[in-house]
Amino acid sequence: MRRGEGGSSSRSLFGRKSLFVIGGILVVVLLCSFAYVFGTEAEKEITVKKLTHKIKTSSSGQDGKTITIKDEWQVHTTDGDVYKVTDTLFRGRFDSSSLMAQLTEGQTYRIKYYGWRIPFLSEYPNILEAKPLVATKLNPKKKEK
Repeated sequence: MRRGEGGSSSRSLFGRKSLFVIGGILVVVLLCSFAYVFGTEAEKEITVKKLTHKIKTSSSGQDGKTITIKDEWQVHTTDGDVYKVTDTLFRGRFDSSSLMAQLTEGQTYRIKYYGWRIPFLSEYPNILEAKPLVATKLNPKKKEK
């Protein structure tokens, strides 16, 4: 046996083990994400109190350029709940701006959403659909759909 031959096969084996561990971790993360997105889905009736656009930015380096870290639409309800309206890869939805444009302050909606409020992560449930329910003072022409 030549010098180094045994070492290369053990390094190769170590590399394969690392690949399996990393692959396993990725599979677990994807499965947990999938379970979160689909396993926490619910429906609820809400009345929109306020609509906000939250942008978190940061300056980088000496040039002072500002970069957007987080860009999120939020829906505040009369019950005191807060929801976000963002695109979601697992649902194949990339039209959150259109959904947000349909929402009106003072209007009542039946929403489909997923997720939980996780304060230390600044995480909010994400609205997937919103259907207007009744006419209101701010929106007298909206009828039940």
